[in-house]
Amino acid sequence: MNGCITLDNDQTGSTSGSWIRNDYGGKNIDVINSVFWGFKGIGTVFAGNTVNIRNCTFGGNTTSYSLVNHASPSSFKNNLVIRSAKGTLYGSSFSTASYNAFDSGSFGSNVVAYKNDLLYLPRVESNSNRVNAGEGGSRVGAHIMYRMGKSGSLWDEQGWNTQTTEPLWPWPYEDKIRDWFREPNNPPAGASPSSNNTTRGFCANGQTLTKYIWEYLGRTIPSDIYSGDPGDPGDPGDPGNPGSPDTTPPARPTGVTARQQ
Repeated sequence: MNGCITLDNDQTGSTSGSWIRNDYGGKNIDVINSVFWGFKGIGTVFAGNTVNIRNCTFGGNTTSYSLVNHASPSSFKNNLVIRSAKGTLYGSSFSTASYNAFDSGSFGSNVVAYKNDLLYLPRVESNSNRVNAGEGGSRVGAHIMYRMGKSGSLWDEQGWNTQTTEPLWPWPYEDKIRDWFREPNNPPAGASPSSNNTTRGFCANGQTLTKYIWEYLGRTIPSDIYSGDPGDPGDPGDPGNPGSPDTTPPARPTGVTARQQ
């Protein structure tokens, strides 16, 4: 699981409200560079075994444990955990926990100071101490700025799971996605919310999917996001900022003679 953003997952009263469960049968699962924000219920991982979690952002969880409940994760590195009402763990422990940042309490080794610098959910700011405070000089927290996978590639084909230098924002085809989600439909009994207002969230008038995610914490979306340049200097874990495309034509060839056969 790489480069995911999950917002406001409401499973209040449920025994899950999570992404990974023991009964899924998954083992050796990697959760990488993802955002889990505003969960209601048990937590993000419930009874999952052998889960490796790194470079993720967890927070805004008002009624749930921020991370795991009765789980047995293997490692927890380079993560940001903040603004969670009940805390981080319940009935769980890690075999390895290091280079993580917290806004209250902490566990593990090499704890990274959190300086109230999470401005936007998808990125770590270039002037943040978290930009290179992780293991091996990597970031702490999620930084979801570039597309994953070579364009057009399918699972297990060359480049299918490699981070590219293509900016992820604005989100591709977001206008069409918004149109589809605005179509009226009735949720099944017991669903949350019980009624489906199809003009809420990123489908509200004047909203886009990109704007909704970037402004989720209450700040205006940065002006560079819709320019296609993330304005990101990159780090050892990223390909870096692709900048502007190279539009300079190649030099005119010399010493070539055309001959008609």
